[in-house]
Order: sequence, then C-alpha cells, then structure tokens
Amino acid sequence: MTENMLELITDYAELITTQPASADHHLNHKGGWLQHTFNVFNVAQRLSFMVRPDESEMHKIHMESLLFCVLVHDIGKLGYTYNPGYIENDETGEWEYNKNLDHMSHEQRTLFILHKYGIRLSPDEYVAILYHAGLYSHTVNQINRAETPLLLLLHTADNLSAKILEA
Repeated sequence: MTENMLELITDYAELITTQPASADHHLNHKGGWLQHTFNVFNVAQRLSFMVRPDESEMHKIHMESLLFCVLVHDIGKLGYTYNPGYIENDETGEWEYNKNLDHMSHEQRTLFILHKYGIRLSPDEYVAILYHAGLYSHTVNQINRAETPLLLLLHTADNLSAKILEA
C-alpha cells in the first residue's frame, strides 16, 4: 500500500497544494485542501488521546487506520489529475465547483480513486471514508447503521475543523 500511496500523492501533488477545501464554505482559497487535511489530522490526533481505552471502544481504532483515513478522506474533492474538483474563476478569482466532473459525491470519488490506485481498505476504513460527512452526507440514511469508532472520530475531527477552526 505504501508504494501505491506514494504514487497517488505524487500524481496529485499539484492539486493537493493548490485546490481549496471547498468552493463556498471553509478554506475556499488556494491551498485550503491541504490546510484542512492538516487541521483534521491535528484534531483527530488530539481527540484520540482524550479517550482512554478502558472507557471506550475507541481503543479498537488502529492509529494507522485513523491517520490514513484523515489523509485521504477528501481526496475526491480534488477531482482527477486531468479534471480538477475546483476551478478558479479568472474574472472573480473565486473558486467554483467543476461542473464537468462525474456525478459522484466526493466520498464516492475518494473510494473510486483509492481503488484506481490499488489501495486496499479495511471495511472499517471504507465505512469511515464513505460516511465521514455525517449528516451532510448524500447517504445519510445509512449512517446510523454504520457508526463505528473510526467513523465517529473521523467525522468529529472533520466537522470540528470545518465548522469551528476554519469558519
């Protein structure tokens, strides 16, 4: 998996460093995606240290899975190397969602991209990435049945970052 992740990061390096985190919400500026990912990483790491194993199911989360999910959870927002997720409007300088992308949610696109690079996921990682947007997910009716410690931690870190730190 390490070699495949290195290939994905190399291929996506320009998008990772230039794309915004969103078009009309948090960190909608050049480099916002990377800044958001770092924020989610820091919040997730802090949250994971707050939970003591003898008090919660959180101890079942492997830190490697948590860090992996944090790093890739929004890769689908970047779009593809040949068709980015956001386009900067030359006239206004504002970022706009690329309407020429496929009709997948960014969560679905993330899973598609990881599959394309041969990056295998555990069922827990798959669920965490697919439903990390929580109530904002396109598949919200499935979330209650899918809640796992990894999903809850990723969702909480993502939400705190986007709605509090980056507001």
